[in-house]
Amino acid sequence: MPNKPMLLNTCPDRPRAVFRIGFAGRKDLSPDAERNLRRQLLLVLNTIGRRLAAITPAVPIDVGTEPKVAQFFAHQCPLLRLITGLCEGADLIAAQVLDEVRIVPPDSAEGQSCPTCLEKELAAIVPFALKDYRHGRPAEFRGEFDRQLARCAYVVELDGKYEKPIPDTPLAKRRRNKGYRAQSAVLIRQADLIVAALDPEDPGKAGGTMETVRAALAFDLPVVLIHTGTSATWLIPPGEDLMAALADDPKGEEHLRTALAQVVSKIVANPDIGIQEVSSPEKKGEEAYGLRLLDLYFDRPTEPPLKSGGDGKAIRRVSCREKFWTEWIDGRFSRGVKPKSDMTLAGYATFRTRATNLNYHFSGLYRGAFLANYVLAVAAVALATTSLLLIGIAHTNRLSDSAAVYESPRPATAVAIAASRPATTPTRPAIAPTTVPQSNPGLSSSTTAPAWLYPTLFALGVLKLSILVIIWKNTEQAKHKRWNDVAVDYRYLAERLRSMFYLPRIGSFQPPAAGSPQYTDRAIHQSAADWLFDAITRSVSPADLATIESFRTEEVAEFPVKLIRPKAAEAVAALRDRWAAEQAKYHHRNALTMGSFYNFTVRWGGLLNVSVIGIVVLDLLILILSMLDLLPATILEDIHSVAPWLILLTAILPAAVAAVNGLRFQTECLRLAQRSAIVRTILGGEPDEPSSDDPPLTGGRWKEADDLAQKIECAKKSADDVAAWSLDVLLLAERIADDFVREVAEWSVLYAKEVPET
Repeated sequence: MPNKPMLLNTCPDRPRAVFRIGFAGRKDLSPDAERNLRRQLLLVLNTIGRRLAAITPAVPIDVGTEPKVAQFFAHQCPLLRLITGLCEGADLIAAQVLDEVRIVPPDSAEGQSCPTCLEKELAAIVPFALKDYRHGRPAEFRGEFDRQLARCAYVVELDGKYEKPIPDTPLAKRRRNKGYRAQSAVLIRQADLIVAALDPEDPGKAGGTMETVRAALAFDLPVVLIHTGTSATWLIPPGEDLMAALADDPKGEEHLRTALAQVVSKIVANPDIGIQEVSSPEKKGEEAYGLRLLDLYFDRPTEPPLKSGGDGKAIRRVSCREKFWTEWIDGRFSRGVKPKSDMTLAGYATFRTRATNLNYHFSGLYRGAFLANYVLAVAAVALATTSLLLIGIAHTNRLSDSAAVYESPRPATAVAIAASRPATTPTRPAIAPTTVPQSNPGLSSSTTAPAWLYPTLFALGVLKLSILVIIWKNTEQAKHKRWNDVAVDYRYLAERLRSMFYLPRIGSFQPPAAGSPQYTDRAIHQSAADWLFDAITRSVSPADLATIESFRTEEVAEFPVKLIRPKAAEAVAALRDRWAAEQAKYHHRNALTMGSFYNFTVRWGGLLNVSVIGIVVLDLLILILSMLDLLPATILEDIHSVAPWLILLTAILPAAVAAVNGLRFQTECLRLAQRSAIVRTILGGEPDEPSSDDPPLTGGRWKEADDLAQKIECAKKSADDVAAWSLDVLLLAERIADDFVREVAEWSVLYAKEVPET
């Protein structure tokens, strides 16, 4: 009968190598400033484009020097995206310079550029409706505006209101300011690096270039600042003070090229897993682990194993180790309302599904391994004690049989002895030493081990050996294959990808950065997961979320535009009802489940401890009473028959206590319960009845989202609506995302445990 074909997982496609540049600059430039800006921009964009091409596999630029992580990029032409505000002046120059970027391979004929080495793309973010924004541009620029708009891969149209009455009004000014600030915020959240063209001496405006630069540095983005008056150029690292950086003299062009190339390498290829020189065994181990993690994600369709479901579709096959956990812990202790599934978003769902399945698989292996080890350890102790008990019973039986042979001429029972003596003699007979002749025929037969003993001991020994081998194999597999580390990294990736189901709905494609765990040297290294997450967020094009609409004005013919219109009211409802609310339910359920398991381990650990103490006390009491000759012979005989089993319990019960306590420690059930309770409070407020399965949400991020939703609804009905509510929703979404980033970043410490060898 032919073998059935193996069911395979759908592995996601490798992400494309993409680098995103957000550009902000002055509208009014002198001819000299325009020339200087063109020259410096061409230097910056060419340097970035060449380094991006050199990192990408199968591109003939610096072949052989690609970092090891480059193998996980798609064999596709890399993409350099420039995002502007479609404004006159510096924005127009940047779009024109993008067309002039040329990547020339070293061996090309006469320096001929390579069109397949780099793809260039222009995108735009406008703060108001396109027609209103175009109307606000100078009349002589509108034709160029239309040409640049037509070539954009996508345009984000925010919900600001453009008004500039004569004379101006405070409300109109507030509306414009908030719209430009929203444009600046969204620009930053679609870029890996900001290039700004300005004169630092000029006072900034709301949402202007100087404000954008400061916000980008605070958002952890590097900034290339080009002085429009002197053409001096600074590369400012994220987080650095702007004025302090500008106080230093700018370095030369060669230094700028080198520094820019390093920045691109760090952003696109994460030096922790392949670019920097690996000098220590620890770094080599982490590099190998990171590359294996990525290889497993993209190139191992047989993991996790699959089986055919009832409807014929392939489903994940749960391993025996995982069943130890899911059927005993999850099945027995789960409490609370199960949350609904997340809203998915095209482009991210496949990546997250893959990470989630791998997390479930490896966390099941890890949890099942340590749970099985504890159970098997108790079983091994029980078998070993049983072996000793059987040897003792057999030895006691031999002594009893020998005593019966030696004493055969005497009365058979203590009662007969007592009856044959005078009344003045003690009732307890004194057995005199007896010399047994070597020729006694009953000796050899009575001292021979029973026939059942050795086969039974052999069988118990085989079982003990099997258990020890299973424990050893479990432990070695878990440590060598790093099941726990792999599970944590994939869960970390899955949780970060969850945020991308919500942030893009409000225009953000650059989520908050995850902080590194501090004050600990025992943490799971997550560079590979961080690199993969960043590569995914860069490679998923916002254009995939756009709708194609026709754009027409009185001056131009109709042409299609890919538009993304963040809807503030819908986005905040998704934040409230799906992200905050459902995750609050999940964490409340997890807190109840882990709390229930903790109470179980405490209760049974205490009961087992008391049982051990009680058995030991009983044993001492029997010994004392026997020494004082205070127990009747019949009771003493019954006790002697039960004593071996008491000995068995005194050996097994402490092992069971150790196993229960070990499970409590290994699962971190109390800390997990407390963490989930805190996260639930952050998301939905502190519940009035913490033990309830589904307490109502009353505060936290849910309340913030609910208040903002009501505020937006009321504002839409008012003539004084300031608009640009996408900015408020974006900031709230990032606060929620930051809550989860902080939580998942701590997993590397909380879950940094290995399977114990027991």
